[in-house]
Amino acid sequence: MRYFDVFNGDADGICALHQLRLADPLDSTLVTGLKRDIALLASVPAGDGDVVTVLDISLDRNREALRALLDRGAIVHYFDHHFAGEVPKHPSLHALLDHSGVTCTSALVNRYLRGRFAIWAAVGAFGDAFDEAAMEIVRPLRLDEGRVALLRELGASLNYSAYGQTEADVLVRPTELYRIVSHYADPFELIEREPLVDRLARDRIADIERAFSMVAIHASAGGDGLILRQRLITDRVGEGVGQFDIAGVAEGNGLDQEIVALLLEAGHLRIQDQISIIGRPDKPDRGKLPKIGGELLVAIQIGMRVALKTLDIEPRG
Repeated sequence: MRYFDVFNGDADGICALHQLRLADPLDSTLVTGLKRDIALLASVPAGDGDVVTVLDISLDRNREALRALLDRGAIVHYFDHHFAGEVPKHPSLHALLDHSGVTCTSALVNRYLRGRFAIWAAVGAFGDAFDEAAMEIVRPLRLDEGRVALLRELGASLNYSAYGQTEADVLVRPTELYRIVSHYADPFELIEREPLVDRLARDRIADIERAFSMVAIHASAGGDGLILRQRLITDRVGEGVGQFDIAGVAEGNGLDQEIVALLLEAGHLRIQDQISIIGRPDKPDRGKLPKIGGELLVAIQIGMRVALKTLDIEPRG
């Protein structure tokens, strides 16, 4: 019997898996990627009797690969908070799914483990910008404000590490970052002992400062539209970042339609460009993104962290 752990390389995916392996240590094959790499199940060579644990990747984007695994006799445990669509009915599929938009995968695993490693669930929730869920998790732990702030920053730094076009764009690959995290049962010990955590935090702050130093092409009540021609800043900056194919994004994604439409109309947005939208805390409810074929959009939330990430819309082809 072989074990495969398939997980999103962001804070939520890493912290979800970390909780499970603290509870049940296994010698498993890790399958992951950067934040945008979510169609991961097709690369898993599991067969009859093998166990596959899937964390924080959309079932909707991996449905056919999931069915293939089940047909080959694999046992699949699936935890996720993204839109799932039709869930295959199979005795070897054990799924805990919730796409209500108010929780994350780390919180689902915390529920499954009945709070055994709740502090790591809080890190994942903070990193995925589910602050309300994170605070609900940490409240029974009776941590002071300073320690809660450390957990929030750790989550943001782990999440920041997952953004880039390729692994060459990031400071540490998701598999390596998970392995570093996996050595620590206590997140405060990780913060204290691992220089990488401080480096990620410093790089993240530097990227945010560079983004704020740029002049907005268009400003509205919903946010400031920026064209960022430095790819690394575009990919990594901010508390919550997502890359989307405009033509296929589902509605209700939390982006500002006014900004996008005006930028396109004025000729500022082109196929080879990327746009960043830096949100304002006074406009949590944004309009629907118009379906405009071909461009790549990067949406960044800094002031209002929850607006984009809570809705958690997946790129769709």
